[in-house]
Amino acid sequence: MERAYYYFPEGLLLATFLLAVGTADIITDKSALVTLRDHVVSNRHLILAKIGPFLLLVVALDISNMGFAGMIPPQLGNLSFLVSLNMSNNNFHGHLPEGMAHLRRLSFMAASNNNLTGEIPSWLGVLERLQYLSLRNNSFVGHLPANVCDNLPNLKELDLYWNQLSGQILSGLSNCFGLKSLDLSLNQFNGHIPKAVGNLKMLEELHLNYNNLEGYFLGFLFFIQFHIYILSLSNTVLSSMPPTIFKISTLEFVDFAG
Repeated sequence: MERAYYYFPEGLLLATFLLAVGTADIITDKSALVTLRDHVVSNRHLILAKIGPFLLLVVALDISNMGFAGMIPPQLGNLSFLVSLNMSNNNFHGHLPEGMAHLRRLSFMAASNNNLTGEIPSWLGVLERLQYLSLRNNSFVGHLPANVCDNLPNLKELDLYWNQLSGQILSGLSNCFGLKSLDLSLNQFNGHIPKAVGNLKMLEELHLNYNNLEGYFLGFLFFIQFHIYILSLSNTVLSSMPPTIFKISTLEFVDFAG
């Protein structure tokens, strides 16, 4: 199998695979990119030149830091061979379209530092190959979907920093048993931190700063047996802190300020 990378002007990176596929798949990918261009680019010729006759199947799309604005078109979900998608540091607004649920090969998805709104979509739970998900610094609201981790056995990093999420941190997060980094800081979560989070045996980083969490710190004794490196809980209301927390040999950074 031969891989071809195309570096286009204006910072757009498309990576394609030379595969024995039908013409219909190639046409579908090209159509999806044309729709994306029409939705988010004021000067349509900028991306028109990038979508040339030699486009094959798109497996990676990086449109970060390009100043794009507008809503993400649902036709983006037609890029069914997409493995990596980076839309960070733009001015996208509105909801994540449900059509993106068709991106079943996706392992990397970043849409941080935009103006996206609405609830965290439950369809993220069907992207079973997903390893990295960052929606940090947007305006998502509501609760975490109860099933968000039911079918995400490969998820390694979940970053929801600085949104407007609320409610309790669900014990269902423990179903992301391969999770290494979890950042829920700067939201409006409340209540107790569920003991079921202790099932995250691979967890190395936990960030829960600036929420409305409360309760006894005894629940964090489960971290002693883990390879936890970073534990950040500043500006949470914790009733007690066992001295054993400082006996965790792997712990490199701990923050309980505020």
